Amino acid sequence: ASGSGTKSVGLIVDAVEGTQEVIRSPLKRSVMPVGLNSREGGNVMQFEKGKSFQLIVAAVLIIVVVRTTSAQPKDRVIEWSTYPLGRIGSAAEGIKPSPVTEALEIVDMTVAGRSITVGQPFAADKDWLRSLTFRMRNVSGQPITGARIGFDLPETKTEDHSLGFSLEYGKGLSTGIPSDEQKVIMPNEEFELKFNEAQYERHRKFVAERSTIPSFSKVWIGVTTVKFEDGSSWASGCLRSANPSNSCTPRAP
Repeated sequence: ASGSGTKSVGLIVDAVEGTQEVIRSPLKRSVMPVGLNSREGGNVMQFEKGKSFQLIVAAVLIIVVVRTTSAQPKDRVIEWSTYPLGRIGSAAEGIKPSPVTEALEIVDMTVAGRSITVGQPFAADKDWLRSLTFRMRNVSGQPITGARIGFDLPETKTEDHSLGFSLEYGKGLSTGIPSDEQKVIMPNEEFELKFNEAQYERHRKFVAERSTIPSFSKVWIGVTTVKFEDGSSWASGCLRSANPSNSCTPRAP
């Protein structure tokens, strides 16, 4: 239909059971349920849009919370073993024991570059062992060619054994570093015991094949072994530390 001086306005009724109508005009286009005027339809549309927006925001917030919670650092702790040994005077056949009383001193212990204290929990991510570093000082009075600290993972303990790992430095050890790149540590010099990439990957694979625990919260410090330039060796389950809080008191014999 048309009127004088007025452009025609078409009315189309939806063929599907007549449930909706589309009003077309030169000014605007809208879709609304039958029986609602334009203002009521606009309010319904705005309500539906607002509700949808709220649902989207809620979903995003849930995803963020879940991801944040899963990535959140957890408490970890490093401790001396329950019954730490002092200097181990005897040695296996073919190994020459050193008469040195003390060979190493702990200068600092860090995770992700932050100092930590034995027995005090600290927050760290699931790969915290990758950055675990013991900074050591040679207090033996003799040149050191190699050193190793063993660690126990008590959360993997079964009736007869538990898993562990070691941090190493020096010639003749399984560091994966050419021996000519690991210099001899002279008296009073400092060096670091930590994982390199190859060592950490070996450790990660070894543990993954034997344990279902994805990340460990507790580590016990075990026996430290030192090799001297004269061919002798030293071992102890305790070390002294520049920070008295990190020192170990050996078990009475």
